[in-house]
Amino acid sequence: DGDAEAMVCYAAMPNDFGPKYLTDAWFDWVQRWRIEAPQFTAQAYAAGQGDVVALFRDAYGENQHMMNERFSAYPYSYLVTPEPVLAAGYAMLYQRLAPASSADSGQYQVVSTQEKLTPEQIEQARDFADAAWPNFAAQAGLPGNLEPCMQSLRAGSAGQ
Repeated sequence: DGDAEAMVCYAAMPNDFGPKYLTDAWFDWVQRWRIEAPQFTAQAYAAGQGDVVALFRDAYGENQHMMNERFSAYPYSYLVTPEPVLAAGYAMLYQRLAPASSADSGQYQVVSTQEKLTPEQIEQARDFADAAWPNFAAQAGLPGNLEPCMQSLRAGSAGQ
């Protein structure tokens, strides 16, 4: 219904909102999710929904699993190709969005995403973050920016 926060939740945690895992209905659900999730995250990004930045930072990064397969906390990462410059740009934007008092201000992600980049690529990432910042500035410092959908999940469990 156009709710940017719900769009991020849907994209980040499809198994939490879909049918029972590995049922016939789930396979149909996943096919629909694969089409809708990128559209929804693009809409949430355009709306300045802060927690989509953490999702993108993770998705476009090059995290590796011990078995040398791409690993991410979010299934959304399998819908995009790793792009190190974008990951670094999202990490820089994330650092600005995270609450200053948070133990995870994003510094680790900024450093780790820049390890394999050239100075020119780091500058491209910085330019990307600077250009995106005005769309997200109003969200700066909100606890819900730390992880996709966590604010909604905490609020939902508090009422139970």
